Amino acid sequence: MIIRLPRMQRAGTVRNDLIEHIDVAACSLNLAGIKAPNNIQGRNFFSADYKSRRFIFAGRDRCDETVDIQRCVRDSRYKYIRNFMSHIPHTQPSQYKDGKKIMQVLRGLHKEGKLNEQQARPFATRRPPEELYDLDSDPYELVNLALDPKHQKKLLAMRKILFQKMIETRDVGLIPEPILEDLGREAGNKYKVFLDNDPRDQICRLIDVITSGEANNVAKLLEYTKSPDPSTRYWATVWLGVNKTADSKATLLKLTADPVPSIRVAAAQALCKLGELSQLKLLIKHINDPNLLVGMFALRAIEELGDAGKAHREAIAAAQKSKYEFSRRIARRLTAKWP
Repeated sequence: MIIRLPRMQRAGTVRNDLIEHIDVAACSLNLAGIKAPNNIQGRNFFSADYKSRRFIFAGRDRCDETVDIQRCVRDSRYKYIRNFMSHIPHTQPSQYKDGKKIMQVLRGLHKEGKLNEQQARPFATRRPPEELYDLDSDPYELVNLALDPKHQKKLLAMRKILFQKMIETRDVGLIPEPILEDLGREAGNKYKVFLDNDPRDQICRLIDVITSGEANNVAKLLEYTKSPDPSTRYWATVWLGVNKTADSKATLLKLTADPVPSIRVAAAQALCKLGELSQLKLLIKHINDPNLLVGMFALRAIEELGDAGKAHREAIAAAQKSKYEFSRRIARRLTAKWP
């Protein structure tokens, strides 16, 4: 972080504090002579009573039509990353990114097999659920220590700190966006959902269902599909599909009639992965769901299934006129792929 103050104040000062993005707001208000509200989370790192942070946190969620959920914590030496969607690659299709020359070159080199193991890592079909890096010895984060027995104590400590932070900040990121959209509509707005609910049990449960999916714990996933919580049923359904759990077909068929549209979408995609391509019709139907995010998730599911959706090209092409820009992007991409 580089700061330039008027009249060369503090010129040449170098500090090693860990700074979060939210600290910039607190600091900026102070520099402008404005008292920061008492409930502001940022810290003014220019104040006389400033206490430096031991840990800083970061996250990534949806960006345009690219859906992702990552959470991160780091201290002065180690960085821990939790990939809650480890079943998808880093390089998901994205109109914004894929329009950049750098991505076009990288994709071309990868297709030609000219990237080395580290360079090709973003193109892997899956990614590690957890990443741990020693930034002193590995500043470019090339050596993942998450599975190294020598670093298990640090891994467990950083994981605990991150999960506690998610609970403390009422992190709603694990609630699938279409479901959160409906909850917000029912409550009046999504911020009210954030304020009105104690998230502790739900956050812990959603982490557990995702972790169970990564471990392919079929019995636990099937049990979670019976949960009264839609988000829990959603993630259990997703992972039954990711793991192509043949024993789950009967359960997934029942979930295609779930009252929650995004769960029906996840169930249809899971069944398609198990060879039940007739369920594509259900995905096509949900493209026009009144909840626009359901439509985008249905189109994402079709795109992830590869060329299976080509038989429904006309219906997908019609989605180029969707009310939702990010649905239109996916529809345009698929329509161009299937001329």
